[in-house]
Amino acid sequence: GFPPEPVEDEPDEDEDAPVDEVKPDKPAEKEMKEIGEMEIFRSGTHNGDEFCDADLEEMAENFLALKDDLRPKLKITHTEDSSQETLAGLASYGDVVDVFVKTDADGKKRLFAKLARVPLEVYDWIKEGRFAERSIEIYPEFKLGTKDDSPTYKNVLKSIALLGHQMPAVTGMAPIKMEECLECQGTSCFREKISEQKTEDYSQRFLMFDK
Repeated sequence: GFPPEPVEDEPDEDEDAPVDEVKPDKPAEKEMKEIGEMEIFRSGTHNGDEFCDADLEEMAENFLALKDDLRPKLKITHTEDSSQETLAGLASYGDVVDVFVKTDADGKKRLFAKLARVPLEVYDWIKEGRFAERSIEIYPEFKLGTKDDSPTYKNVLKSIALLGHQMPAVTGMAPIKMEECLECQGTSCFREKISEQKTEDYSQRFLMFDK
Protein backbone atom coordinates (compact mmCIF):
# COMPACT_ATOMS: atom_id res chain seq x y z
CA GLY A 1 0.00 0.00 0.00
CA PHE A 2 0.83 3.66 -0.17
CA PRO A 3 2.64 5.30 2.75
CA PRO A 4 0.39 7.51 4.91
CA GLU A 5 0.37 11.16 3.96
CA PRO A 6 2.21 13.40 6.40
CA VAL A 7 -0.14 15.19 8.79
CA GLU A 8 0.49 18.92 9.18
CA ASP A 9 0.54 20.24 12.70
CA GLU A 10 -2.57 22.28 13.36
CA PRO A 11 -1.81 25.76 14.72
CA ASP A 12 -2.72 26.38 18.30
CA GLU A 13 -6.09 28.11 18.26
CA ASP A 14 -5.01 30.57 20.96
CA GLU A 15 -1.67 31.39 19.36
CA ASP A 16 -2.89 34.13 17.03
CA ALA A 17 -5.95 35.12 19.06
CA PRO A 18 -5.88 38.67 20.38
CA VAL A 19 -4.94 38.86 24.01
CA ASP A 20 -7.50 40.68 26.14
CA GLU A 21 -5.87 43.69 27.67
CA VAL A 22 -6.13 43.70 31.43
CA LYS A 23 -7.15 47.15 32.58
CA PRO A 24 -6.86 48.26 36.17
CA ASP A 25 -10.15 48.75 37.95
CA LYS A 26 -11.23 52.38 38.08
CA PRO A 27 -11.80 53.56 41.62
CA ALA A 28 -15.51 53.74 42.33
CA GLU A 29 -16.83 57.27 42.50
CA LYS A 30 -18.18 58.13 45.91
CA GLU A 31 -21.89 58.75 45.98
CA MET A 32 -22.87 62.35 46.64
CA LYS A 33 -26.25 63.56 47.87
CA GLU A 34 -28.26 66.77 48.01
CA ILE A 35 -30.01 68.32 50.99
CA GLY A 36 -33.10 70.11 49.77
CA GLU A 37 -33.86 72.37 52.71
CA MET A 38 -31.83 73.14 55.84
CA GLU A 39 -32.88 75.96 58.16
CA ILE A 40 -29.69 77.76 59.14
CA PHE A 41 -30.60 81.05 60.86
CA ARG A 42 -33.34 83.15 62.44
CA SER A 43 -33.72 86.76 63.43
CA GLY A 44 -33.01 87.61 67.07
CA THR A 45 -30.05 88.28 69.34
CA HIS A 46 -27.36 85.61 69.01
CA ASN A 47 -24.08 85.74 70.93
CA GLY A 48 -24.70 89.41 71.62
CA ASP A 49 -25.36 90.37 67.99
CA GLU A 50 -28.87 91.39 66.91
CA PHE A 51 -30.28 90.30 63.55
CA CYS A 52 -33.62 91.37 62.09
CA ASP A 53 -35.66 90.04 59.15
CA ALA A 54 -33.95 92.54 56.83
CA ASP A 55 -30.58 90.99 57.74
CA LEU A 56 -31.83 87.57 56.65
CA GLU A 57 -32.97 89.01 53.32
CA GLU A 58 -29.61 90.70 52.97
CA MET A 59 -27.78 87.43 53.59
CA ALA A 60 -29.80 85.70 50.87
CA GLU A 61 -29.26 88.55 48.41
CA ASN A 62 -25.52 88.63 49.06
CA PHE A 63 -25.21 84.91 48.50
CA LEU A 64 -26.65 85.36 45.02
CA ALA A 65 -24.49 88.39 44.34
CA LEU A 66 -21.30 86.59 45.37
CA LYS A 67 -22.00 82.99 44.34
CA ASP A 68 -19.50 83.12 41.46
CA ASP A 69 -16.73 84.44 43.74
CA LEU A 70 -17.51 82.94 47.15
CA ARG A 71 -18.99 79.46 47.63
CA PRO A 72 -19.91 78.72 51.26
CA LYS A 73 -19.10 75.17 52.37
CA LEU A 74 -20.54 72.59 54.75
CA LYS A 75 -18.12 71.66 57.55
CA ILE A 76 -18.21 69.55 60.69
CA THR A 77 -18.14 71.57 63.94
CA HIS A 78 -16.51 74.93 64.62
CA THR A 79 -12.82 75.12 65.48
CA GLU A 80 -11.66 78.41 66.93
CA ASP A 81 -8.03 77.37 67.47
CA SER A 82 -6.40 76.72 64.08
CA SER A 83 -3.62 74.73 65.78
CA GLN A 84 -6.24 72.18 66.86
CA GLU A 85 -7.77 71.68 63.42
CA THR A 86 -7.42 68.25 61.85
CA LEU A 87 -7.56 67.37 58.18
CA ALA A 88 -11.16 66.24 58.67
CA GLY A 89 -11.98 69.55 60.31
CA LEU A 90 -10.49 71.47 57.40
CA ALA A 91 -12.27 69.46 54.71
CA SER A 92 -15.42 70.49 52.85
CA TYR A 93 -18.43 68.19 53.16
CA GLY A 94 -20.71 69.91 50.67
CA ASP A 95 -21.44 73.08 48.71
CA VAL A 96 -24.12 75.63 49.54
CA VAL A 97 -25.92 76.10 46.21
CA ASP A 98 -28.84 78.28 47.31
CA VAL A 99 -29.81 80.49 50.23
CA PHE A 100 -33.37 81.73 50.63
CA VAL A 101 -35.85 83.21 53.11
CA LYS A 102 -39.23 81.68 53.97
CA THR A 103 -42.00 83.20 56.06
CA ASP A 104 -43.80 81.06 58.63
CA ALA A 105 -47.56 81.12 59.22
CA ASP A 106 -46.89 83.37 62.22
CA GLY A 107 -45.16 85.88 59.94
CA LYS A 108 -41.63 85.16 61.18
CA LYS A 109 -38.88 84.80 58.61
CA ARG A 110 -36.34 81.98 58.53
CA LEU A 111 -33.14 81.57 56.53
CA PHE A 112 -32.64 78.29 54.65
CA ALA A 113 -29.95 76.72 52.49
CA LYS A 114 -29.83 74.02 49.83
CA LEU A 115 -26.69 71.87 49.64
CA ALA A 116 -25.10 69.64 47.02
CA ARG A 117 -22.13 67.26 46.85
CA VAL A 118 -22.67 65.97 50.38
CA PRO A 119 -20.84 62.63 50.86
CA LEU A 120 -23.22 59.73 51.47
CA GLU A 121 -21.62 58.97 54.82
CA VAL A 122 -22.21 62.53 56.09
CA TYR A 123 -25.73 62.47 54.63
CA ASP A 124 -26.46 59.29 56.61
CA TRP A 125 -25.01 60.82 59.80
CA ILE A 126 -27.51 63.67 59.47
CA LYS A 127 -30.41 61.25 58.83
CA GLU A 128 -29.40 59.20 61.87
CA GLY A 129 -29.39 62.32 64.07
CA ARG A 130 -25.66 62.29 64.77
CA PHE A 131 -25.41 65.85 63.42
CA ALA A 132 -28.94 67.15 63.88
CA GLU A 133 -27.96 70.73 64.73
CA ARG A 134 -26.16 73.35 62.66
CA SER A 135 -24.62 76.75 63.05
CA ILE A 136 -23.46 79.33 60.53
CA GLU A 137 -20.31 81.39 60.27
CA ILE A 138 -20.66 84.82 58.69
CA TYR A 139 -18.46 87.71 57.71
CA PRO A 140 -19.87 90.85 59.37
CA GLU A 141 -18.24 92.72 56.48
CA PHE A 142 -16.76 91.20 53.35
CA LYS A 143 -14.66 93.12 50.84
CA LEU A 144 -14.51 91.60 47.37
CA GLY A 145 -10.99 92.17 46.06
CA THR A 146 -8.10 94.23 47.39
CA LYS A 147 -8.60 97.56 45.65
CA ASP A 148 -9.64 100.58 47.67
CA ASP A 149 -12.85 100.91 45.66
CA SER A 150 -13.70 97.18 45.84
CA PRO A 151 -17.33 96.62 46.93
CA THR A 152 -18.02 95.71 50.53
CA TYR A 153 -20.93 93.48 51.57
CA LYS A 154 -22.44 93.04 55.00
CA ASN A 155 -23.64 89.76 56.48
CA VAL A 156 -22.01 87.29 54.07
CA LEU A 157 -22.33 83.55 54.67
CA LYS A 158 -18.94 81.90 55.16
CA SER A 159 -19.89 78.33 56.03
CA ILE A 160 -22.40 76.06 57.73
CA ALA A 161 -21.13 73.87 60.56
CA LEU A 162 -22.84 70.62 61.51
CA LEU A 163 -23.01 70.17 65.27
CA GLY A 164 -23.15 66.88 67.13
CA HIS A 165 -22.91 67.29 70.91
CA GLN A 166 -22.44 71.08 70.73
CA MET A 167 -25.36 73.39 71.46
CA PRO A 168 -26.19 75.92 68.71
CA ALA A 169 -26.81 79.57 69.60
CA VAL A 170 -29.93 79.50 67.40
CA THR A 171 -32.17 76.80 68.85
CA GLY A 172 -35.51 75.35 67.77
CA MET A 173 -34.76 75.26 64.06
CA ALA A 174 -36.80 73.02 61.77
CA PRO A 175 -35.61 69.46 61.13
CA ILE A 176 -33.40 69.13 58.06
CA LYS A 177 -35.30 68.05 54.94
CA MET A 178 -33.10 65.60 53.11
CA GLU A 179 -34.89 65.79 49.77
CA GLU A 180 -35.78 68.61 47.39
CA CYS A 181 -38.57 70.85 48.69
CA LEU A 182 -40.86 71.99 45.89
CA GLU A 183 -42.05 74.94 47.94
CA CYS A 184 -38.57 76.51 47.99
CA GLN A 185 -38.63 78.30 44.70
CA GLY A 186 -38.73 82.03 45.31
CA THR A 187 -35.32 82.61 46.77
CA SER A 188 -33.76 85.70 48.21
CA CYS A 189 -30.19 85.51 49.40
CA PHE A 190 -28.46 87.00 52.36
CA ARG A 191 -25.28 88.96 52.87
CA GLU A 192 -22.97 89.29 55.84
CA LYS A 193 -20.94 92.05 57.35
CA ILE A 194 -17.23 91.99 56.55
CA SER A 195 -15.08 93.48 59.20
CA GLU A 196 -11.45 93.50 58.35
CA GLN A 197 -9.01 91.98 55.91
CA LYS A 198 -5.83 91.47 57.82
CA THR A 199 -3.71 89.36 55.52
CA GLU A 200 -2.95 89.00 51.85
CA ASP A 201 -4.65 85.61 51.74
CA TYR A 202 -7.99 87.37 52.18
CA SER A 203 -8.56 86.10 55.69
CA GLN A 204 -11.38 88.10 57.26
CA ARG A 205 -13.03 88.26 60.65
CA PHE A 206 -16.18 86.20 60.95
CA LEU A 207 -18.80 85.31 63.53
CA MET A 208 -19.73 81.85 64.75
CA PHE A 209 -23.12 81.04 66.18
CA ASP A 210 -22.76 78.21 68.63
CA LYS A 211 -22.79 78.35 72.40
